[in-house]
Amino acid sequence: LSRAQLIGLAKSVQSKVEGMPFATWASAQHIFDTNQSTGCYIFQRLNQLSVDLYCVGDDGTVITQGGADVSLAIKGTHGASLFSRTANTSSYGFATFHPSLDPSAGRVQLTATSNTFRGPVTSTVYRQAADDQAGVFGVVTGAATGTISFSSPKKQFKTFSVPVPMVHSRLRRSRACAARSSPNTVAPVCRQPAPSIRTRRPTAWCCPVSRTND
Repeated sequence: LSRAQLIGLAKSVQSKVEGMPFATWASAQHIFDTNQSTGCYIFQRLNQLSVDLYCVGDDGTVITQGGADVSLAIKGTHGASLFSRTANTSSYGFATFHPSLDPSAGRVQLTATSNTFRGPVTSTVYRQAADDQAGVFGVVTGAATGTISFSSPKKQFKTFSVPVPMVHSRLRRSRACAARSSPNTVAPVCRQPAPSIRTRRPTAWCCPVSRTND
């Protein structure tokens, strides 16, 4: 299948990713490029908070950029700086960062940059602040209030809805998350956002849940 056919199949299942049309999003994911143009690229491994830097030569050879400076800046919902560091890449061309982020920060923006011999490169992506990526996380654009409904395709718990609070709401942490489980499954259930959330967009979080037989 051609690239166009693959993108057509994918977008028929998921028309938008991170608020962008699938085709636009896919074009920014250089890991999917099989024949990259000559130049330098920066790539973020979100689950590891690592930044990879590599360059493609005129003959198509990919060369990792060891010993180069790469910077990572993390911003919260309203653009407040949560983390900013510069590190030197290893001989394999990557650097790993160790920010300490408050899980209640919700969705954060990560921007990686570097100045290469071919010019500056940058990459901006999003993820949730919590280190453990388990649970439920999402962002609904174009609204400040509303209701989010949760249901189980396998009927593991009753469908319920969560009202999304107004901007700057403060909620007790004890009400943030809960879980309902059966002997064989665990279904994370988001009750209300964590405390001191400051967001213009309705967002739902759920605490990581461990398997239990209770």
